[in-house]
Amino acid sequence: MRSLPPILASAEAERLLAALTVGERPASIGLDLVRSLVPAADNAATIDGFPVGREALHEIAEDENKCFEVVAGDVRAIAVLSGRVGRVRSLFPTADAPATLVAGFPMHRIKDTTSPADIRAKVRALGRPKGRLLDTATGLGCTAIELARISAEVVTVELDPAAIDLARRNPWSARLFSDIPLLQGDVSEAIPFPLAGGLGNLAATSSEGRHDRRLR
Repeated sequence: MRSLPPILASAEAERLLAALTVGERPASIGLDLVRSLVPAADNAATIDGFPVGREALHEIAEDENKCFEVVAGDVRAIAVLSGRVGRVRSLFPTADAPATLVAGFPMHRIKDTTSPADIRAKVRALGRPKGRLLDTATGLGCTAIELARISAEVVTVELDPAAIDLARRNPWSARLFSDIPLLQGDVSEAIPFPLAGGLGNLAATSSEGRHDRRLR
């Protein structure tokens, strides 16, 4: 499995700051991603063996709309500028797995729910599909991953390379790069005709573009 940097969001940073203030080690940190979180000193916490200071933690805590990765002590917002559409894609923290924001707009329902719960509800609406499924507009791959639990095979297609880059930095998308066929391009061009003829269902929406490349 790919090794990714620890990820923090506002709620986790606030818990770390509180732990530093009283000199305690937090019992657990949300997102279930950070592998090592212990107070190192009055002004820093140790994350994966590197100190992260209060200033950086305050930066994370004050921004409730972003996820941040911690790389060798440096804090970086998880965001990718799409050269195709000229908009920024970023990870948005929720009570469950992150959602994608594109130019500030969520790509899944997150009001009174979470993106995984929303996706599960949509997949349940399909019933028990048979055969091979086609998922378009991959995004973080959450729909394709959920469909893979109930079908023989899922093929997913994403037009925007930036969406795939963002998914690579999202731990919840790991299965997308292990055992689900992922194609980048226009669905009308990326799916070979014999394969398209064998797909029984269409999930999500289609996109436009000109590529035919399989990714892992």
